[in-house]
Amino acid sequence: MSKFKSFIVLSMMCSLSGCMGPEAEFGGTLSNGISSLFSMESAKVWLQKVNFNVHQGVNDNSPLRLDLVIIKNEGLLQSLKGLTADQYFNERTQLQRDHPGQMQLYTWEILPGHKLKPMKINIEKVSSAGVIIFARYRAPGAHRHLLGNDREITINLEQHDFNVQRVK
Repeated sequence: MSKFKSFIVLSMMCSLSGCMGPEAEFGGTLSNGISSLFSMESAKVWLQKVNFNVHQGVNDNSPLRLDLVIIKNEGLLQSLKGLTADQYFNERTQLQRDHPGQMQLYTWEILPGHKLKPMKINIEKVSSAGVIIFARYRAPGAHRHLLGNDREITINLEQHDFNVQRVK
């Protein structure tokens, strides 16, 4: 084997062993380290920043609950896509119990006409399955929005519903 190939092999082995922690010494996670190296999932969630425009009479002049949910599991994403905002908010606590660590939440209680500063979003798992925004309006409707691969958005909170504009 050439010196270059030996160097590459040695570098990969050192890199893998450095990522695995002390349990690798005792018959631990070499296969886990190798599999995570070669099975990196592609990023689906790129959101970094959320801006807000709040209508003066939002939610018939009542406080509005808004959740931005980063879902880490494709099956859970499919389930949540079928819920209205009322269903989601009624089941939210149980969903968190049934799927621990599978949802990252950003929650706001918004008052009519309130000025909100832009919010920086820190994604815990880049390969998360998707992002859904739920808003608990008093008016009937789904009040749910599934995001794409947006990096920055503006949420426009109107009187009876909301919409999302892509900035980047």
